[in-house]
Amino acid sequence: MIRTHKHILRKTIALVVSSTMLLAICACGSSNAKNASPSAKPQVNHGNVIVFTPSDGLNLSRKTPLSTWDNLVPEIVKSLKKQGFSENSITTKSSSSLYDQSQDIQDYVVSMITSLKTKNSSKNKNKKTSIRDIHSIVKKQLSNTTIVVAPWSNKNGNNNYGDYVTQPTTPKEQLKEEDLKSQEEAENRLTSSLDLAKKAGMHVVMLSRLTRDFKPDAFFKLSSAQSIGEIQAYTLVQKLALNQASKDNPKSVEVLLPCHNQKQDVHMHFGVNTHGNSDSDNSSSKIQEFDD
Repeated sequence: MIRTHKHILRKTIALVVSSTMLLAICACGSSNAKNASPSAKPQVNHGNVIVFTPSDGLNLSRKTPLSTWDNLVPEIVKSLKKQGFSENSITTKSSSSLYDQSQDIQDYVVSMITSLKTKNSSKNKNKKTSIRDIHSIVKKQLSNTTIVVAPWSNKNGNNNYGDYVTQPTTPKEQLKEEDLKSQEEAENRLTSSLDLAKKAGMHVVMLSRLTRDFKPDAFFKLSSAQSIGEIQAYTLVQKLALNQASKDNPKSVEVLLPCHNQKQDVHMHFGVNTHGNSDSDNSSSKIQEFDD
């Protein structure tokens, strides 16, 4: 049952991601479709997609989680193909650290922009095309490219929770000065690279977490410890029908929670509002979209 639910979750995430990328790109080809003759069979070019995710690495434990990037990425690729993307237009790249990932993204973005500028400058050299026009041509070409990024996160040893859970940021006081400097440098490089890509005309979709000071075209918020707790609490309330409690039909729940200090036990009693209904906003199932 658990494996079935995980498989459905992967398929759902992959389908939503691929559909959003298709919607982001389809507007680029609308102008070309208008100029085509009625008798000509339309050829849809969905553009290029490159997916950057953390690498799961080697895990010798038998407790390998089912929700890993290694399982999700093939589902995304499969879903993109069903949406009409060709196999040659889809690229995947995994990185073992934020430093490597930010460097890979920077190299890709700079290489794409530079190669297109060089190609168009040489092509229009004898046509006396202005630099501004070349920039417009390059931006239009780059608009067919979508970058999907799941920023690398330090799991802090919590490998058993899986990759679909947003990991908390490691406190700065727990990092060495050298590691902190490297992390800051990598985060800044990631932000500047994605900002450059978006300004150049590419579409950027982010998974799991955002990078600071950058606003993507779309953001898919996955699970977090808080959202999982909210879902569990909401499900518990619905199952026990606490909103139907009254003085004639009293109900109480005792919840035992683990402490950081294992020598202590925490006893929590939840009061019941006999006049109100329990409500919760399941934020983990929503997709937060950003507008330019």
